[in-house]
Amino acid sequence: ASKSSNAFQPAQLLLDKEHILQRYRQEGYYFTEVSVQSLQFSDDSSHVVITVAVNEGPQAIIGNIVLLGNSVLLSNNILDAFETRVGGILDPKVLERDIQSLIARYERIGYPYAAVQVNDISIIMDSSQQLRVQLSIDEGVKVTINEVRVQGNKETSEHVIVREARVAPPELY
Repeated sequence: ASKSSNAFQPAQLLLDKEHILQRYRQEGYYFTEVSVQSLQFSDDSSHVVITVAVNEGPQAIIGNIVLLGNSVLLSNNILDAFETRVGGILDPKVLERDIQSLIARYERIGYPYAAVQVNDISIIMDSSQQLRVQLSIDEGVKVTINEVRVQGNKETSEHVIVREARVAPPELY
């Protein structure tokens, strides 16, 4: 990051602008514009004053949420459980919580290898500042426990350990 003790570097200034944009996006401002208004060098060029203009614009409204790859759970059932909703402000932290909850939901119904990722977040071109959020779901395979093996026990009977584990083959993971 650019600091008053560092030498001025135009490449660093570009990185700083991008960092500012990323911070605004984290708060749902996807239409923010950042521009360098002026660079004022001292007479001996040992110091520079950088003026940056930020036009944050409105917070982005979700216009559409698209789910790809789901077949076990219906899209409307998934979206009903989400806190992230069409018409709401896109908050990346809330979307990440929704994704983690969905993965846990798949695990509870026997799909421990399910994966969900954000495929794309883009501006809907024919709308007024709305976003399209696209999630890719890989449900993985359904896992069933067919056998429980107990090894290394000396004191307790195997059937007692299996009973206390509360797993009865064939059972969903």
